[in-house]
Amino acid sequence: MLELKPGARFGPFVIHQQIGENPLGTVYLAEEPAATRQIALKVLGREFADVPGFLPYLKQQVERSSQLQHPNLVVPYAAGRVEGAAYLASSYVAPPRGRPDSLAALLAAGPLPPVRVRAILEDIVP
Repeated sequence: MLELKPGARFGPFVIHQQIGENPLGTVYLAEEPAATRQIALKVLGREFADVPGFLPYLKQQVERSSQLQHPNLVVPYAAGRVEGAAYLASSYVAPPRGRPDSLAALLAAGPLPPVRVRAILEDIVP
């Protein structure tokens, strides 16, 4: 998997720091200087870029998803290929202060009280 260091350029993006990783790829907090915004940049394993039809499909999904607007949705900006690796650029949502920054961290803290579960679900399902 491609490893990017802070300050590195990846296509039109400047990497700030790694913020996540999973079997599909690595997520970076990055900047898109042309749009003067911070983004979440998911760099997928190189094997995805070589799958026939994957990049057109990913770009089509970005196009469709970018038309959706809701406070609980991450907005996709772009998808493409740089240095042989596929990527997905989307809005960056910083974790709230004093709160876990991932579902795994939230669940690791123990069972959620029903009132918290309800609040989360009400934010997701209208």
